Amino acid sequence: MMRTLALGMMMLVVDVYGLGQTPAGGRPDALNALNESFVPTYQARAARLGETHPAYVEVAGDSLLLHLHGQQALKAQVLDERYQHLKDIAHVPFTIYLTLAGRKAGSLPEADLASMRGLLEKVNAAEGGLASAGFAEEEVPRQREILGASRRLLEGTLAGREMDVAAFAKAMGPLLMKNADEAGCEQVRTTHAQMMRWKALMSREEWETFAVVNKSPHQPRYRNVDTQYFGWLLGGDTTAWAYAGESSRVIYAETVFGPQDAGTELLSVLVDFEAGKAFFGDKWRLSEDVLSDGAERCVKGLDVRDRDWKR
Repeated sequence: MMRTLALGMMMLVVDVYGLGQTPAGGRPDALNALNESFVPTYQARAARLGETHPAYVEVAGDSLLLHLHGQQALKAQVLDERYQHLKDIAHVPFTIYLTLAGRKAGSLPEADLASMRGLLEKVNAAEGGLASAGFAEEEVPRQREILGASRRLLEGTLAGREMDVAAFAKAMGPLLMKNADEAGCEQVRTTHAQMMRWKALMSREEWETFAVVNKSPHQPRYRNVDTQYFGWLLGGDTTAWAYAGESSRVIYAETVFGPQDAGTELLSVLVDFEAGKAFFGDKWRLSEDVLSDGAERCVKGLDVRDRDWKR
């Protein structure tokens, strides 16, 4: 891990400051020549650190990867079906809002209407399958309420009626937040269970020194579920300006996925501002992990003895 981090820092220095590059005009001057040894020296030091780097866990989407020195990484999917179903249903009102916000029903292009017809078919099918979807008995009525309200808005829009999308979003907000709360708690539980299984594979030294690299997007960095959990599990020295849970052992690696660039990242933030205000009355609510409250609640319920290595 230290090698990866060191190389990452080296690339940042090179990319941002242009170190090691020939200046405009094609001829390095005497001052630029001073820097010629910096990059290879940095790489050499990173390579030496890499020879003895500690074990680390990589957070990658719905999976964790355990990297033990000299061994092939172990991969485990930790987000289970219940988590996925809570998220699946919560995303339906968001999908509708993102399609209809600021638009008139009569002005929707055929492509969007076709997409909404397809979504309506899926909502109808999902309503019929709730009883066997793995929800707790007390969770089912909330899922029915979310899907029922979504179905009615879709039907009205497809019939050409002007529907109150703002009122729909406001009504859905508390229901979606409850799903998010339970999903965050579920993620903590399943992640903790996996880490306890992996603890049995690790030596005392590995357990007491391993680090976590959390590869996640920009928006959910504040109060991130994995950061909260691993911050509780590992601790580590930190600074006053760090995000809560981040430390020398818990590293949040802000990641831009797929074809996104700076412009699309900006647009994502703007969409989240709009949706956060519409659903939760707070433009900033999606500038933190939407699952954060549930994660915090369930981290507090974990057994502190699980932090210790033991056989």
